[in-house]
Amino acid sequence: MSTSETRVDGSVLSPLEALLIERECERLITTYTQRLDLGQVDQVVDLFTDDATYEIPGVFCFQGREELTTAIPRRLSKPFRLTRHLCSNVLIKIISPDEATGVCYFVNYRKDFPDANIVEPALVEMPHYVGEYHDRFVKTVKGWRFAHRLIHLTFTDTPTA
Repeated sequence: MSTSETRVDGSVLSPLEALLIERECERLITTYTQRLDLGQVDQVVDLFTDDATYEIPGVFCFQGREELTTAIPRRLSKPFRLTRHLCSNVLIKIISPDEATGVCYFVNYRKDFPDANIVEPALVEMPHYVGEYHDRFVKTVKGWRFAHRLIHLTFTDTPTA
C-alpha cells in the first residue's frame, strides 16, 4: 500500500477514489440545501435511500420512503417563504467504498411573507437556525444518498416544538 492510498474497511482507495467519494457526499449536502432554497421541496426525498431516517431529536423523526414523501414537503414547504441555507466546515469520513459519514455546520435564514409579494432583499435580524447536519451516506444504484440525516440545532430564533 502506498502512503497516498487510504485504507477503509479492508479496502484500499486511491487518493482520487477517496476524493470522489468526499466530493459526491459534499455535493449531496449542497443539492439538499439548494432544493429547499429554490422551492423544490418535493424533490428532496429523492436524495434519501428508501429506508432513510430524517430527524431533529425531540421535534420530528421520519423513516422510510413513504413517510419521507409525505412528511418532507409538509414540514419544509411553506407558501411565500424565502430561505437560504449556508453550509460550511464539511468533514466527510469514508467508512467503506459504499458508506461514509459527514458533519457540517449550517446557517438558515428564513423570512415568511403574508402573500406572494416577496421582497428581496428580505430584512432579517438574525438566522432562523444555526446547527449541524450529521449524515450517514450510502452509495446506491442512483449514486450517493442520505441513509440518515440528523439535524442538531445549536441556535434558533423560535421554539422548535
